[in-house]
Amino acid sequence: MDARRRTTLFREVNERIDELLHVYGAEEEADFLCECPAPGCARLLPLRREEFERIRATGAFIVAPECPRWVTALERTAEYVVVGEFRPPLAAVIRGAAAAAASRPGPAGARVAPSRSVSRALSAPRVAPGAWAAHRSASPQDRPWSAPAAAW
Repeated sequence: MDARRRTTLFREVNERIDELLHVYGAEEEADFLCECPAPGCARLLPLRREEFERIRATGAFIVAPECPRWVTALERTAEYVVVGEFRPPLAAVIRGAAAAAASRPGPAGARVAPSRSVSRALSAPRVAPGAWAAHRSASPQDRPWSAPAAAW
């Protein structure tokens, strides 16, 4: 079952649990299902009916605190986390963008090679080795960009 269908199913099950609690007048805590899209997650979340109805009135989802961190967390308690929407973690977005870029044809039909990791790309030198040392040793007259503005 894909993540969207799983979340929808567990959300409907939780709404049915809420209906049954209402029908039988139960006010004590009940176990609701975690609505996260992670496959294999079947954690139970203890909530009172009033808490569940308050959360559901906002259109939010309930997930277990042990589930992956969600960037759209609206509220956190020891028993549950209220999530406004599900977005993939940033690492998954970056991997997906890199895979899409690698699959696009480049110039003249060549395949574009996947880029290096973000941290390596950011730390890579942007000038040829030795060029920076030559720049630093140049006199101020050879570097007009470092002269005072009045000299221009």
